[in-house]
Amino acid sequence: MLKPVTLILLFSVSAFIMQAQNESSNVFLLNFGLALSSTKETHYSSNFRNGIGYTVKLGFEKRTLKAIHRFQTSFLQAAQGKENISYSNLLNPEIRYDFLKVTNKNAVRLGGYLDAGTLLNFRRGAWADENSINYTIWSSLGVVVEYEKNLLLKGTELKWNINFSLPICSYLIRPSYTFPYPDNYLEDNTFNFDRSGLGGKIVTGGDLVTLDKFINLQFRTGLNLPIENIKWVFGIEYAYNYKQTDELKPMFQSIHALSFVANF
Repeated sequence: MLKPVTLILLFSVSAFIMQAQNESSNVFLLNFGLALSSTKETHYSSNFRNGIGYTVKLGFEKRTLKAIHRFQTSFLQAAQGKENISYSNLLNPEIRYDFLKVTNKNAVRLGGYLDAGTLLNFRRGAWADENSINYTIWSSLGVVVEYEKNLLLKGTELKWNINFSLPICSYLIRPSYTFPYPDNYLEDNTFNFDRSGLGGKIVTGGDLVTLDKFINLQFRTGLNLPIENIKWVFGIEYAYNYKQTDELKPMFQSIHALSFVANF
């Protein structure tokens, strides 16, 4: 009795996997563009510093009839301020996983995301050596909404998409009031001049926060144009990102990016 049941289960699982493969599609994502940043790091100054840089994004997307799984890694680099006066260099690497559930209205997808990112702000120019680097490190669980629609323009089909996401709960790590270390590294019998144990203290030096303490709003919209007889899709995308921490020494940042997009 057990053997026929086992065979039936194996056959059912195999059939399900084959059907899922037939109903799914895989897409590789490439994004490269120009970024305009404006940052106020109050550890440094009470003014916004504007700059220009570039952004790169690589990703993989698996689509089925019911859901979308998307993995992305991105990197932003920008120079801000005036050299030798208020110059700083920004580095922003981030990895992210999105899960989007396809609703009855196929154009709308609802879901959540999990990400981990770092914003490094290196101060340059005529500054004291103290606290020449500031950082914001986070890992968030949030919600995401996506809308996609096909447009017909002079006989050419364009794909228009909008994506909006916002964190609900985050683990946030920021440096102390006056030093580039987390507060728990400055405790008695912990701090030492060779900085041993600093990495572990940074990882454990964060707080679990919600939207009242950390905002990482992301919005993007773009148009894609498929190329005949080629399994590539090209397009352009505009993205806006706003970050804010609410602390004794908060950070504010806005980024506008215009990118070239290729899917294959």
